[in-house]
Amino acid sequence: MAESIDLGPIDLADVVALDEALTRSTGADGFGVTDGGFVPKPFARILTEKLALARALLGADLDLTPGSVIRKLLELSALEDARTWAALTRVYDDQYVASAAGVALSRLGDELGVPRPFLEATGVISLTLIPPTGRDSLTIPRGARLLSTGDHHAATSSAVTLTRERPTQSVEVIAVYPGPDHNLDPAQPAQRLIRWNPDDRKLEWDGSLPGLTQLARDAGVPAETIVTIAHTTPLTGGELGWPDGRYRKLLLRAPRALWSADGIRLAASLVPGVRQAQVIDDLGGLDVE
Repeated sequence: MAESIDLGPIDLADVVALDEALTRSTGADGFGVTDGGFVPKPFARILTEKLALARALLGADLDLTPGSVIRKLLELSALEDARTWAALTRVYDDQYVASAAGVALSRLGDELGVPRPFLEATGVISLTLIPPTGRDSLTIPRGARLLSTGDHHAATSSAVTLTRERPTQSVEVIAVYPGPDHNLDPAQPAQRLIRWNPDDRKLEWDGSLPGLTQLARDAGVPAETIVTIAHTTPLTGGELGWPDGRYRKLLLRAPRALWSADGIRLAASLVPGVRQAQVIDDLGGLDVE
């Protein structure tokens, strides 16, 4: 059995004095938790302090030139201390929405009741114009809706003009609804984009000329016979969450109550396809009575 050793009473004043001396010698009072946040001590500062302490304890003639054994040991020790400071910085920052990142930011969002939304899957399709008589070109606008046989929705990400000289062109598309369920794979028949949304008013007019829907109606044929859709590669990226910057902005403006103008604005902005939301409260607030 190990014999216990009585170290005697501990003088608190001596401990406080030692801590103050260490703080003065290392300048630790300017680092750590400060009024401006958490300030980590840099590697160069840590190494300088260790070199100065080694000279104070072991003599000014101590060999601390680059390549010396003691210098290398101090450098390794300083590197580990710098990693500890960096880890403490991350722990501190991950406690706040304004500075958290990655999984930590997602957990803060979960606590607020606003989970990190998914991104919309994106991909590329090919469009081919089969021009009707008297029409040499046709513009498919940005945001034109496409459908699959399984009623998956996608839209063009940019406008494209098809002509007789260049009847076939590629165009980027984006899923209307976010999430991995819209990583549309053309190998699955129900997920292949094959037709235009007949209710999409963007396809009615091409500037001052009739658009795709009107041309198809006049010809008495489906719109897909005038502009055919070739969906051959899958849409990807729907399994990814919003990037930290975009998600952080959402959380910073997230209200703590749903039934407020801010709460309604937040809920509306998360509806698939909505890019902006404005809520007008003419009565000046809710009647809590």
